[in-house]
Amino acid sequence: GYVGSTGWSTGPHVHYEMVKNGVKVNPLTVELPAGDPIKDEWRSSFEEQKKKYIDFFGDR
Repeated sequence: GYVGSTGWSTGPHVHYEMVKNGVKVNPLTVELPAGDPIKDEWRSSFEEQKKKYIDFFGDR
């Protein structure tokens, strides 16, 4: 995404779009490949970081 303030915007904002084969697509409906599972040795660190983000942003 790009951050900026141009045209009619009233302040800085993030422009985000997803393009597939030259066509804009809805990023909420695009089927993406699954990622690898988190390794057991990284699990507790991941859960700590995840909790920080959930506490900050809320559990959406």
